Amino acid sequence: MTPLYIDAHCHLHSFNDERIHYFLSQNFFIIAVSEDLNSSIRSIELSKLSSRIYPCIGIHPWEFSEETEREINRLSNLINEISCLGEIGLDYRYGKVSKEKQICFFKKLIRLAVEYDLKLNLHALDSWRDVFNMIVRFDIKKAIFHWYSGPIDLLKDFESKGYFITINPCVRFQKKHSKVLQHSPLSIILTESDGPYEYKGVSLEPNLIPELINYISDVKEISRRDLLRIIVRNVSKFLDMDISKLKSQNIKNRSYKL
Repeated sequence: MTPLYIDAHCHLHSFNDERIHYFLSQNFFIIAVSEDLNSSIRSIELSKLSSRIYPCIGIHPWEFSEETEREINRLSNLINEISCLGEIGLDYRYGKVSKEKQICFFKKLIRLAVEYDLKLNLHALDSWRDVFNMIVRFDIKKAIFHWYSGPIDLLKDFESKGYFITINPCVRFQKKHSKVLQHSPLSIILTESDGPYEYKGVSLEPNLIPELINYISDVKEISRRDLLRIIVRNVSKFLDMDISKLKSQNIKNRSYKL
C-alpha cells in the first residue's frame, strides 16, 4: 500500500500551477495555510481540486498592519467554507507592528475561532509561551504549533492539552528544532514543509517529507511504517476525520484552471 505523507503546514497558494498539479499527482495530504485575504480565497479554491487539500484561512503576523482589523472582518465572510484558521499567531522577532497590536489582532482571530469552533494552525516565533497561554485562556481545543523550536518544558503542556507540533525538514541542522524532536512524544508530532519558504539554502516543499520521515524514524527509533501510521492518526485526530480512508489522489476537476 502506498504511504500517505502529511504536510501539516504548507503555503500551497504560493506554488506555481505546475508544482501544484505535481503535488496533486503524488501521495500527499496537505493542510494549506494562508497569509492574508487573497491567499485565503486561493487556498479555499485549491481545496476544491482534491479531498487531500485541507484549507485554512488567516492573516500571518508578518502581515499585520493598520488595515488588519478590516481584513479580519472581510476574512470572517469565508468562515462557512473552512474549519481552521492559519497561519495566525504572534512573532516577536520579525513582526512589523508592536507586540501590543499583534496581541490585539491575534485575540480578534482567536475570538473568531471560539465563535465558530475552529481549529488553529499557529505561528509563534519567540512567542511560544504567550501564544500557548492565550489559546488555553480561550479554551481552544485543537491547535498546531508549526515548526516548533520553543521551550522543551512546554511540550508536556501541549501533550496534556491535545495540541500538536510540526517537524520541518530543516530539523537536520537546526539545533533547537532537533532538540524538540528528541524530546517530543510521538503522539504530538506532525510533519510539515512550510513550502515554498527557503531556509538557509533549503527550498522547502512537500517533496521533502519522505526524507523527513526517514530522519524522524531514525531519531525516534521507530520503523518508517509505524511512524507514518502514527502521523496519519495524529492529523486525523486534529482534523476530526479519518484521512486514511481518503481515496487515491485524483484531481476532482482536471479542467479546473488554477
